[in-house]
Amino acid sequence: MLRFFRTFLTILVTTLGVVVVVAAVLTDPDADFSQRLTMVLLGVVLLEAAAWKRNNPLLPNERRFHDLRAEVDLFVLMVRRLHFAVLNDRAGRPNPKGQARDDVVAEMHAAVERMASVAALEVKD
Repeated sequence: MLRFFRTFLTILVTTLGVVVVVAAVLTDPDADFSQRLTMVLLGVVLLEAAAWKRNNPLLPNERRFHDLRAEVDLFVLMVRRLHFAVLNDRAGRPNPKGQARDDVVAEMHAAVERMASVAALEVKD
């Protein structure tokens, strides 16, 4: 239900932004320019808010497996470190301390073990 509400709210904000911009464009050309410009800017802000999902902080978080998510986020950072370590090795550049390929691979193995231990552990509210 919450996912439906999030989607509905995003569509509503997008539609409202489009309506405000179209209304500003279609208003009387002799109307005050600053008022029309303000309406266009408000519509664009609404469209950007919908595109970047800025309305989501207003809604509660539906994630239940926070520890697993944190481990996966760390793992993605390790993948980036591994990529740069291999690029440095190929280019013959020295890797910063702790960034050597083998060190990063060992950390990734440990992270997979931690992921296995926190998988399916829900955070109780």
